Amino acid sequence: MKISKAVKKMINVDIVIALLLAILITFEFKVEEDVRHFMNSAMGLISCSLVVVLMFIYLNPLVALLFLVYFYENVRYDNMHSGLYDKYTNKTVMDSLVKTNKVTQKKQDAVEIETIKKMAPIVQKREKMLSFKPTLAKNKNYSLLN
Repeated sequence: MKISKAVKKMINVDIVIALLLAILITFEFKVEEDVRHFMNSAMGLISCSLVVVLMFIYLNPLVALLFLVYFYENVRYDNMHSGLYDKYTNKTVMDSLVKTNKVTQKKQDAVEIETIKKMAPIVQKREKMLSFKPTLAKNKNYSLLN
């Protein structure tokens, strides 16, 4: 019985709400789309700011900060495409960027190859430098200057 009384003393509204908000933020649970649209309206912003002020006054300030984070996560991408910016739209955007990057790389490679050909020497010999063999001074009867 002493344990249950200690647990009852530890568990209060602040801890329960903070734990709930932490779970919602961690696992990215969103509220319904209608509620998100209301939260993004002027009336919703006023009501949520009023809730935050009341949380700062009556609850632990960390709970109010967690509520602010959760509110921001819900309203952040509300106006893009389908009402919620998700990982799939992020993936399609990244795929399109990668494709355009590959196309521009191919064009740049072709330009660089053309530039190299233009900068090549005007006279191109077929002989390789490996076939050059110097003659020795002993064979030609040259006198060395001392």
